[in-house]
Amino acid sequence: MSRALPNDPEALRLVAKIANDPLMVYATFKAGKGGMSPGQRRAHMAQGVNRIVMAGNQVGKTRLICAEIWWQGLGWHPYRPITRTHGKAWCVIKDFESGYPEFCAKMHEVEPPNVLHPSCTWSEASGYSFIEKGKRHTWLVFKDGYQVQFKSGTQDAKSLESGTVDAIFFDEPPKPGHWAAGRMRVSVGNGPTLIGFTAVNAPLGWLKKEVEGDPESGMAPAEVWEKIIIVLSMKDSPHRTPEDIEAQKKKAAAQGQTEQRINGGWEGLTIGRRFQAFGDRHIKSLRWMLDTYKIDQFRIGADWGEGGGKTAIYVEGIVGTKAPYTYLVLGEYVSKETTTPAMDAAEFVKLLKAIGIPATAIRRARGDVNSAGKLGMGQSCNTAFELAVAKELGVRVCPFKFEVPNKTKGSVEFGHGEISHAQMEDRFFVSEDCKSLIQSFYHFVDEEALKHALDGCRYGLDDTFGPKKNHSFTAAAMNALNA
Repeated sequence: MSRALPNDPEALRLVAKIANDPLMVYATFKAGKGGMSPGQRRAHMAQGVNRIVMAGNQVGKTRLICAEIWWQGLGWHPYRPITRTHGKAWCVIKDFESGYPEFCAKMHEVEPPNVLHPSCTWSEASGYSFIEKGKRHTWLVFKDGYQVQFKSGTQDAKSLESGTVDAIFFDEPPKPGHWAAGRMRVSVGNGPTLIGFTAVNAPLGWLKKEVEGDPESGMAPAEVWEKIIIVLSMKDSPHRTPEDIEAQKKKAAAQGQTEQRINGGWEGLTIGRRFQAFGDRHIKSLRWMLDTYKIDQFRIGADWGEGGGKTAIYVEGIVGTKAPYTYLVLGEYVSKETTTPAMDAAEFVKLLKAIGIPATAIRRARGDVNSAGKLGMGQSCNTAFELAVAKELGVRVCPFKFEVPNKTKGSVEFGHGEISHAQMEDRFFVSEDCKSLIQSFYHFVDEEALKHALDGCRYGLDDTFGPKKNHSFTAAAMNALNA
């Protein structure tokens, strides 16, 4: 049964005014009829200074951020107080060059009428522009002069290093440095932060630690965050059809990304990553690996570097006496800061004890020479580590001797191809405790920060991959292998 419109002319004018204001429609209409969904409403009603919205794909995450930006600029919010002390707010967009016009198009969809400065305009090709003294700025400027300035989350971070703003909004996580610089701008007035994202195409361990802390080290989050999760469902996506949602769920499941793309979970995968076959089925408990397989060789692979995350040592097991082998990565040690061989040795011995094998069980050890990196010119990290392990164990001679891994031209790509093939055939398993290696498999394209874990892992196994020769194995060949 439909309701008749009121006869009162004033009431009719009010109804028409709301209907012609996309932002008011979003704030007041029913979900699925142009109004906010229950999930969007939860995000808007949350009262925390810092809000994080983790969402499945196509649930209206960007629209809710756009609405928040408009309310900040207008100085009015249906559920929260708004502060406009400093005359401006920021919105940080991850992929600014290609993403700014697209984001502005979504802003324009909920733009209220007659609120912008005469010199502030929108176009489909270039987004919002404010012209001042002949210069174009990527700003929203309101009639009263209030500004919302759009910034890049991946380009030069210097643009985020100065100024004070009332609030900051992030559409998708930026680089960690951009995040830290941007959030400093709201610290003076304890201004609000809102970030919304779907956890795909980037490693987000750094953000998870900031929001939730680090249970392993006992580190609590430095600030309180209110987390809102919006799952892809008919309840939270009433603007979509059941058939459409079901099709997206099947596609996400086929990609191994249900947790991120449907449930709004933390761990995502990088599109175009090198190790396409690696997935949750390759992550096992240490007990499962030791109970399931008879290990024929225990090995060590090590990559030496100076600084946090740059020294990576792996204890590995090889199953079988001839190819094709099954590979087990039993444990990892990754430096948290700049370390010495003695510090590395102490942590390595602890790792062996946790796995439950003696140092004398190590059949082979392979590590990067690094004669001029971590220790300086003319010193071998391999030799220094052997001496430090011997001292830590209280013996005269280290039970294992390091060899130099294959570093000929093309050996990296060849090794990655061998590991990827083993993962395709379910002959490569990683302990759930190897957090750095798992992150690298999920996200590595060519990032330097993710190479150290992969190199350490590969070094310990590379003599089983094939004869030592000049491997002319191209990136194109790797992509073909992973296709």
